[in-house]
Amino acid sequence: MVVVYGIAVLAGGLALVAWLVADASADAPGSRRRGPAERFGELGTQVVSGVLGFGLGGMSASFAGWHAALAFAAALGGSAALVAGSRLLADDRS
Repeated sequence: MVVVYGIAVLAGGLALVAWLVADASADAPGSRRRGPAERFGELGTQVVSGVLGFGLGGMSASFAGWHAALAFAAALGGSAALVAGSRLLADDRS
């Protein structure tokens, strides 16, 4: 399962970096690009944060020596925590 959590961390981290770069390029003066928040909406934000939270929660619990079922529960908890955090800190510019 550590491999699954590692892939989730990698995918979520890359998606987060891509999101930030796309948002910065859309906010550049004279840019006609739509930002990722406008393009993918709240669901896109929740998917990126959920994948990253799943990987981080599962990876940390696995390396702490937790049983596989508890590590999976921690992964789900990490996912839920980051999704809730992204909703709480959402920018309402759309």
